[in-house]
Amino acid sequence: MPRSHYTRKGVEAAVRLAALDDPIMWHRIEGQYGTMIMEKGGEPLTLMEEWVKNFGVDMREKDKDKFITSDDLEKFVEWKFKKGKARPGLWKYLKSNSPASVQSCSRASFAKADKDDVDGSIAEMTKLKGVGAATASAILSFYKPELFVFMDDEVIECLHKGPRAYTEKIYLALNAQCTELASKLGETWTPSKVGRALWTAAKIMATGGDDLTLVDAKPCPTSSLSKSNDSTEDKPRQDRPDEETPQKKKPRTK
Repeated sequence: MPRSHYTRKGVEAAVRLAALDDPIMWHRIEGQYGTMIMEKGGEPLTLMEEWVKNFGVDMREKDKDKFITSDDLEKFVEWKFKKGKARPGLWKYLKSNSPASVQSCSRASFAKADKDDVDGSIAEMTKLKGVGAATASAILSFYKPELFVFMDDEVIECLHKGPRAYTEKIYLALNAQCTELASKLGETWTPSKVGRALWTAAKIMATGGDDLTLVDAKPCPTSSLSKSNDSTEDKPRQDRPDEETPQKKKPRTK
């Protein structure tokens, strides 16, 4: 059931889209993603979007020794901040990671992703200081779009029934929901593409565009998507703190 209030504008449209079982509608909305990126951040964000997309393609084409550098990490975070909400307080934590630790953690994360280990891949990337589930998903959603959705604020508020937060437990539940939606929509859909469509629907409404989700469409049948996220099995590892409060993270030994 939709909530009465969302902290991110336009999420109501994303909620309506998530309830629709109409691939044509989803394609029409997701097809406006680039337009909404330009609307949100102009040419700078559009160029950043192109860079992260190409990075993902290049990384997938590598045969071995896949990792990101400190510069790559900063570029992903700049894209994330430009697309969503900037959190400048994270920079001191991000910059405190040594180049060797960035390479080591990302290499281990990509290796887990190559084995379809979503949980393990997120866990390895979030060993870096200042990197929570949202930043990890920003990188991994471009590396393995068929496995990972990016944890946009609008996607969280659309699919998560509780207060918006950035823990691994919430991310894994959202990712499972987007994976299920992708399977219902057809073989051309991935969790990453589902997330883009939900974000786009919210942005179209927020900017006063034509809200296609208000037209008649076929609702999704009752499924686990309508159940509380509390039904997701707890993982043995403790959730990591909200990315907005990185000071609560315990310092790690390098």
